[in-house]
Amino acid sequence: MGLPSDADLAREIEKLNSDIGLPGGLSEMGLSDDMISDMVPHAVNDLATMTNPKAVSAEDYAELYRSAM
Repeated sequence: MGLPSDADLAREIEKLNSDIGLPGGLSEMGLSDDMISDMVPHAVNDLATMTNPKAVSAEDYAELYRSAM
């Protein structure tokens, strides 16, 4: 990316995402907080969760979705 070593990498990635037109969060994709309770069971039951380095609870997923809104 040609960034200086002291660059705020998270901010630069957010800027890149914006520059290429990616949404800034789940809400910009049309999702809302009231959908989280429907989304969590799908995350909990997804087979990919078996490879998580740490066990993730339903509440963990709900919080992750809330923070991604």
